[in-house]
Amino acid sequence: LESFAACQRVLISRGSNGDVRVGSAGAEGLIISNASKPSALLARSIIQGLRAFPREFVLQEALLHSLWQTGTVPPKLSKKVLQVSEDPRLFFSFARGLWLKGDQKAARAVLLKLCQNSKGDARISLGWWLLETFQGSKGPHKNIVIAPSVRILHALASGSFGDDLLVDAAPQERRLESLKAISKLLKLLPGQNGNDAGHCRLLLPSYHSSLVALCVVQASTQPAKSLAILRKEFECHSRPYHAASGRTLASFLLQGDSAAIEQSRSWEAVCGLVGVALMGIPAAPRRFCVEAFRMGLQVNPQSRSILQSLAAVHIFAGSLSQLRRDLDRSLAFRDEHSLWRVGCEAGALQVALGAEIAFGERCDFGRLLRLCELAAEANSGTSAFQGAAAWSLGDAVLRESGASAQARWRWAVRAVASQPLDKSLRLLQLATCEALAANAKTEDAKQENEELILDLVAQMESAQFHLTSDPLEAMA
Repeated sequence: LESFAACQRVLISRGSNGDVRVGSAGAEGLIISNASKPSALLARSIIQGLRAFPREFVLQEALLHSLWQTGTVPPKLSKKVLQVSEDPRLFFSFARGLWLKGDQKAARAVLLKLCQNSKGDARISLGWWLLETFQGSKGPHKNIVIAPSVRILHALASGSFGDDLLVDAAPQERRLESLKAISKLLKLLPGQNGNDAGHCRLLLPSYHSSLVALCVVQASTQPAKSLAILRKEFECHSRPYHAASGRTLASFLLQGDSAAIEQSRSWEAVCGLVGVALMGIPAAPRRFCVEAFRMGLQVNPQSRSILQSLAAVHIFAGSLSQLRRDLDRSLAFRDEHSLWRVGCEAGALQVALGAEIAFGERCDFGRLLRLCELAAEANSGTSAFQGAAAWSLGDAVLRESGASAQARWRWAVRAVASQPLDKSLRLLQLATCEALAANAKTEDAKQENEELILDLVAQMESAQFHLTSDPLEAMA
């Protein structure tokens, strides 16, 4: 890290032949300060990559993102990155950086200019709508189909982006605009490109963006027809990317099938966004949004965002059995062979844990303990400490369910074996051992447990776990 601590001068410019030139030093160089921060280290690493692949958009966008993350980079440095490309995706990334930094007025000016110049780029329009709807100054809108930002989708259909775009209209005028936009988006959809996102993590392809816009606008007038449009397009175009076909996202990653990865991500996002739109309509039946979410789970069964939305719908309705069935289907909870074959992602398990706890007295302690075990195992390979919270939660479940001290001790032993570097689990094991000694029925058993406590303290000292006080004195 010390070798990166010094400030680096970076020159980013465009050559005469259009290539991006990235060089060190020079009078025109700009300073990346705080180069010891991870974001600054990432920026410098990306710059080295741009030397070899100067036209790679993913590297250009990642550089722009990392520059925003440093927090102390002059704004002109980000503008310098924009000069190397005329790609609207890069300009959208810049506008999003301005938005997240709080300068929404400047971000809107950039986005409006982009939409006017492109005469309604579906990718940019939907990205702008998402920023206005979910990351606005007033927080996410409860009913996104009637939010003022829906006029961005109306403008996408008409191709006319005026300066008064975000001024809210009267209900009758808004409904008339929606009806006009629906007919135009229906004609616009078949000719859209479904592969032009170019692996940009912030945008969806034009086809998927137009489909979301159509379904959201249609949901404001006819929620059932909006779901029917999604169902028809989903069945026609997404079947090769269903998890049931055996071609999961993990298999796409292993095969290096970038096009399939992009399509899988896009369809997951489309179903999630349409489901959220339907969820906010009071007149729409609950089954509409549930069906949209389940479509998304066909593509990625363990999508954390979709599972969170689906769990929120079931919790609000109090349908515990349906929630468990949906989660079991996504996690393959009842199929041990499928479970070990597919594996459970930590994010999906976190949603399942939170959903089960949210039902309070109706939660199943046995199921909760099994989920804790799976969450701990899922995290054990990613970090030396991430699984500790799941193991600690499992001990709390055992205490709440009235389990014996012996059962808690076995759980603590497994926890320490899985996460030997975590101090909290070592102390948990010590506490459960003390409970064993307190519940011992014979003097021999009590003496044996006390000796075990001494061994555990000695192990902690040998492993250099520093304690603020003597645990033996605390237990005495």
